Amino acid sequence: AFFQALNIATKINRGAIEIVARVQMCFEGEKVTASAAGLLSKLKMTPFAFGITVKYVYEDGSCYDAKALDLSMDEVEMKFMRSVSQASCLSLGLGYPSMASIPHLLSNAVRKLIAFSIETDFDVELAAPFKAFLADPSAFIVATAGPDGGGKEAAGKTDTKKEEEDEDDGGFDFDDDDD
Repeated sequence: AFFQALNIATKINRGAIEIVARVQMCFEGEKVTASAAGLLSKLKMTPFAFGITVKYVYEDGSCYDAKALDLSMDEVEMKFMRSVSQASCLSLGLGYPSMASIPHLLSNAVRKLIAFSIETDFDVELAAPFKAFLADPSAFIVATAGPDGGGKEAAGKTDTKKEEEDEDDGGFDFDDDDD
C-alpha cells in the first residue's frame, strides 16, 4: 500500500518486495515530500545533502552578486591593479596629483629636466649619459656576434679597451674625470 500511494510499481518475489522500474524520488531544487522521505528512510537511503544557496551578499548597505565570493586572490589583485591604473590615468588627465599618479608625475618631471639640460648648457648629473651619447654616438657602438660566431663590429672601428669599459658600466661613461 505504501508503494502504491507513491505510484511505484512493485512485485513480490521469494518473499521480498522488488521495485520493477527505476524511480527518481527527489529532484534538485524541489522540496522533498514527507512520504518520499519516509520511503527513503525505510530503504535506508540517505543521500541527502542540503544547505543554503547564496544568491546575493549584503554588506554595509551594499548588495553584491554571489559571484563576488568566488574570486581568487590573483583575480582580486588584478582588479585592484586595474583600478589603481585607471585612478592614475584619471588624475593625470585632470592634472590632480594623487598617490597613484605621483610616480608618473616624477618620471615626467625628470624626463623634462633632462630634456631641458640637453637643450641648454645647464649641467644636471642625470643628463650626463644622454649628453655624452649625443656628443659622440660612435663611442657607444658595441661589437656583436656575427652569423659565423666571430665578433663583428656593428659599425666602424672600436677600441677593445673602450669596449670592455662600455660593457662594465652598461655602455655609459659616468666618469666625469676622463672628459
